[in-house]
Amino acid sequence: MMCACSPESQPHPGLHQKKQVEGGVEERNNTIRNNTKTPTFHWAEYRETVWVARNQNRQPKVQIELNLARDIKDNKINFYKYVRDKGKARKDMGPLQKETRDLITWDMEKAELLNAFFALVFTGKDSNHTSQVAEGKNRGYENK
Repeated sequence: MMCACSPESQPHPGLHQKKQVEGGVEERNNTIRNNTKTPTFHWAEYRETVWVARNQNRQPKVQIELNLARDIKDNKINFYKYVRDKGKARKDMGPLQKETRDLITWDMEKAELLNAFFALVFTGKDSNHTSQVAEGKNRGYENK
């Protein structure tokens, strides 16, 4: 009996969708290149073509993320692989700031700010993003 997370039981997640995305980009570029060289170039057609191509590129990406979110309980390996790969593509971000533009230096403040921000993903409620740290509480642990 094979485990649901073994490589033999499932193909690489999203490989066929990745090819669809790459194919959509190539098709869009060819269409744009061919349309802009003709003397009867219409910007309305161009905008429509670009919109359709972008939509075709977004849909597989959204579908991949929805499938990962749905299957996270059954197959955590693919989810963590996706998150790890996304992290490699991103650059380091600058220092965190409160809404008052003050830099956050304390680890507790950073944790509370990030917690408040990412809690919106799960609750769906719009709340204030400022970190509200109790004065004097856990202030002795700076940047460990």
